[in-house]
Amino acid sequence: ILKVRLSNDGDGSRYKILTAEKSSDQPSEAIYKEFNGCLRKKEEQPFGFVEDIFIEPKMVSDLKLSGDSQISGKALLSYNNKKGSWGWKAISLN
Repeated sequence: ILKVRLSNDGDGSRYKILTAEKSSDQPSEAIYKEFNGCLRKKEEQPFGFVEDIFIEPKMVSDLKLSGDSQISGKALLSYNNKKGSWGWKAISLN
């Protein structure tokens, strides 16, 4: 886990890293959570969801997950550029 201080360059889309350091602090529950559940995945789609957590195609294919897989892992709050909104994205699976 890294603690990072950022500075906005003014246009709202780019940030400059001011400091970055390792931390033993646990991230806030507002941005990090553990999950456990059944993967919802359509046959024709390479990605899936557990509750509201996005499971990216690489994770699905690397672990050969199917629509009925029971999985658990860790997720971070992530900005979805296509939808213009915040959502959850898996960062690791057990």
